[in-house]
Amino acid sequence: MKFVFKIIFPLLFLWICFAIHSYIVEQIDYLAFYSLSDIYIFHTLCLLSILLGLFIVSRKWEKYIGMAFLVLTGLQFIACLGFIFPLFSFKKADTTSDVLSFMIVYFISLFFIVSFSLKLLKKKQNN
Repeated sequence: MKFVFKIIFPLLFLWICFAIHSYIVEQIDYLAFYSLSDIYIFHTLCLLSILLGLFIVSRKWEKYIGMAFLVLTGLQFIACLGFIFPLFSFKKADTTSDVLSFMIVYFISLFFIVSFSLKLLKKKQNN
């Protein structure tokens, strides 16, 4: 049950941030390359797969949690570069707001990934 809460809370928080972020973007009214829902869906899928991957590694190969964290976050970074790369080739006058929207969500999800990993490592250390 604790695991379900550790997964549901970050996802719920991310989607609350989506609602706030959408409201702010509607007030500013700017044209974006990616919609906010695309950005949040991408980061939600990354967050969910990394948290589940770390959980599976912690259950089967407890001593490899740190390595799994490095590999999975590295893969997330490569996926993020692939996701945002078309934005840089887009001939638009100002892409700052698009990059900022992407990076805000990236760092929110990265915070939850790091905190989840630290909890798993502390649990391992206490055993």
